[in-house]
Amino acid sequence: IPKSKYSAINTNRSQDASERIYKNTYKPSTTYARAYVEPKEVQYPLVASAKFISKQDKLKKAKKRKALLAKNAKKKSGQLSSLTEDDNFFEDDNADSLSAHNSLGAAGALNTVAAASAPRKTKEEEEQELNTVEFWEKPIFIEEDFKAVVKLIQSYQVRKVSNTVFYTLVDDMTHDERPSLREFGLVALTATPSSKSFSELAWLKHNDTTTDIRSTAGKELTNYTNANRVTYVVSALRSSTENTPKAALEALSALTETSKKYSSLRIQNESSPDSENSRSLSLLEPRLDSALQIIQDKYSNSLDPKIKNEADKTVAAINTFIAL
Repeated sequence: IPKSKYSAINTNRSQDASERIYKNTYKPSTTYARAYVEPKEVQYPLVASAKFISKQDKLKKAKKRKALLAKNAKKKSGQLSSLTEDDNFFEDDNADSLSAHNSLGAAGALNTVAAASAPRKTKEEEEQELNTVEFWEKPIFIEEDFKAVVKLIQSYQVRKVSNTVFYTLVDDMTHDERPSLREFGLVALTATPSSKSFSELAWLKHNDTTTDIRSTAGKELTNYTNANRVTYVVSALRSSTENTPKAALEALSALTETSKKYSSLRIQNESSPDSENSRSLSLLEPRLDSALQIIQDKYSNSLDPKIKNEADKTVAAINTFIAL
């Protein structure tokens, strides 16, 4: 029987010919199998996590907030929340990506267990949490969730969030190093006109590093020349100090423009009376009288030439309106 070229060499003549031809005596080497090491998959942390690792020095305030929030959660439920694991994520500068990713996964598991076992909160308890700075820290400053900002505004408008809590958060937003957070603060100020919002907008107009934010803040300030917002401007003027000269300048400028605009409206109204205009004018005069007294007491003799010059313009404009 002819041999196949693939058959094993076998000199045992007594062995059956078919076995000599077809028997496979090949023994594979195990060296490669023993040396083989399964490659580890590179696991990258979440994009947001990587972002905050790179900005650790700039987010010290966020770290403190998270730590406080975790502490409060422990007191209430006695169980670790997801923020407890996140704190380790910020504290270790040398933590690699895999450790960070795993810690987030563990935190999520703990949070799920805690949520399942924690007693359901009453409506009163939920509303009490709304009126705390800590409640809004994570969604706004860590997750940068605009929906949380909208919810904050709505909660403030229906009096579920106090002035102190609301403006503490808004002040932190407008002074944050991230433009996105400052834009959130600008939206909140625009949606909630008040003397405090006016002063914050004045600060943004003169101090923000982003052109669009400065421009938008300036446009929003012009809305305070309307009669229904003059009370806020007068209040901002009264509360302004030497430490807030920009707010004082903007308040004086707004009152000047208000007086000029409604002086023209008063002249027009005399020739063709309008009930709505008459109502606005009647409300405006006592408010401008009050502003005039504040200006004469605090600003007419100011050592700051810009403020003194603007105060003189405002006094002249108000006197013109009153004299009509």
